[in-house]
Amino acid sequence: MVDDDPISCFINQKIIELSNITDHIAIVHNGWEALEYISNNLSHNRGFSAKSDLILLDLNMPVMNGFEFLEKFESWEQGFRDNIEVVVLTSSNSQSDIERVKAFDVKSYLSKPLTIEGLKSLFKTYP
Repeated sequence: MVDDDPISCFINQKIIELSNITDHIAIVHNGWEALEYISNNLSHNRGFSAKSDLILLDLNMPVMNGFEFLEKFESWEQGFRDNIEVVVLTSSNSQSDIERVKAFDVKSYLSKPLTIEGLKSLFKTYP
């Protein structure tokens, strides 16, 4: 989960825990921290796991926002990004943000707040 708001992180973490879809949740607070986390913790497992890692990405954050993260992340080699799915989870309902996200390999655009039903629906669509 990539979000700078501690309340959103807390609520989303509880919803993810209640949904029982994973036993590991990592939380970082901006795009830069997310890129570091991915390169240090996820990339070495590429090609060995049938399961995907899911990134819930906020758009509006300090240091490196969600769009800057997506630009940098998508510049990495495809093999490095294998098995990592990105879902935008944001409070922005701006049509320009929605259109801008379409330029990236993002699986879904969800509006906050995250719900158990929304999360389970996402996993039915993208197992």
